[in-house]
Amino acid sequence: MERCFGIIGIVLILLTAFLMSNNKRKINFKTIGVGLLLQIFLAIFVLKIPIGQHIFSAIGIFIEKVLQFSIEGGNFVFGFLTASPQETSNLFGSHAFIFALQLMVTFIFIMMLVN
Repeated sequence: MERCFGIIGIVLILLTAFLMSNNKRKINFKTIGVGLLLQIFLAIFVLKIPIGQHIFSAIGIFIEKVLQFSIEGGNFVFGFLTASPQETSNLFGSHAFIFALQLMVTFIFIMMLVN
């Protein structure tokens, strides 16, 4: 039953989208079918085929490295506010501030890379 939750979720999302559509006659079911098939093939490629696992593992390592660069940049810009969580939580009383600073730095870094 646990394996069916993903399929049930996809069906419910598609059913909700269909029911909320203003013009049901203009829905291109071929596009939806091709999209679902691509999703299934990508899932099989990533989860079951070793070369797919290696490719996405390498992509994950690259993204982790980019995020480490953004955190180091945030430590350079904000100094002790992001470097030592204990001092910041003593100063502001919560770890949410640290999360917000690191998230902001990561967003800015990724936006600069994409731009």
